[in-house]
Amino acid sequence: MPTPLTFQQLDDWCNSIFDSYPWPYYNEMADYISILYHGGCRSTEPFDITRWAPYAYRSAYLQPLKGNNTRELHGAAMPLNFYNSIVSQATPFNGVTIYQFEHLFKKMLPLPLITTAEKKELFYPYRYRFVRQLKEFGDTDAEIAGKMGWTTTAMVSTYLSTELFYSGF
Repeated sequence: MPTPLTFQQLDDWCNSIFDSYPWPYYNEMADYISILYHGGCRSTEPFDITRWAPYAYRSAYLQPLKGNNTRELHGAAMPLNFYNSIVSQATPFNGVTIYQFEHLFKKMLPLPLITTAEKKELFYPYRYRFVRQLKEFGDTDAEIAGKMGWTTTAMVSTYLSTELFYSGF
């Protein structure tokens, strides 16, 4: 059985997509990955612009999927082009779809996919990384749950304890 990934290995994997620059839709993919990396969103949430509401420059509220509490994202998690899509309620990423990103990501990723014990993960490692980074920064489980929009800390425990594997390590 492979060794579970460390936080640094997970972070390196999340950044490795940029090792294969240039590729099609680079700017759109860079914005998308920035939202996942710095915001910990589910992979489909940035594509549903109606879930987002601006409240300050490059800051927005997100109504997450699955009925969770509203989240706030800003700064690096809010690339300017994406923020402008929220403000104008326009299709984000110049119309590039999640299916195009998935295809491109699989093609351009220089490393194998990350897996849990149950399945291969495509964009969820960014969510795991985000939660684990909050913990690394010293956030309590309750603070992490609040930042993720979760109503309890049970999901925090799941994201922190799920072992992630990458066969190359």
